Amino acid sequence: MSAVIDTPKEYLRLIKRFPLLPINSESKLDAAIEIMKELTHPRKKLSISEAGYLKILTILIREYESKYYAPAKCTPQELVEALMKEHKLNQTALAAELGMDRANLSAFLSHNRHLSKTNALKLSEHFKVDVRCLLA
Repeated sequence: MSAVIDTPKEYLRLIKRFPLLPINSESKLDAAIEIMKELTHPRKKLSISEAGYLKILTILIREYESKYYAPAKCTPQELVEALMKEHKLNQTALAAELGMDRANLSAFLSHNRHLSKTNALKLSEHFKVDVRCLLA
């Protein structure tokens, strides 16, 4: 014997737009965040099923971000080194790719100087991280 569950239409519409499955790419993360923004709009009154969908969607977003985004406790140097490793880049390749001076990048990574705002923005855009993480 199987139970029949009456699924509200608004929930089915959300599931069709974005199924509640683990997020595995930046494009899916962006889509999930867009739906989350819509559901958390101040003038929107959520139904019980929409609120439940939002709760699970938030968990999936948090799970993806905790896996793929560096923790706030690392230094800017540790963050850049981890991103270089993840993208299989050495200092010379990264500097050339972004049009940065390799000596400045090296001095930054060895804690001898801070990043310029220009270089921080280049790194931020290239690795898709918040620029504030690089200027701390």
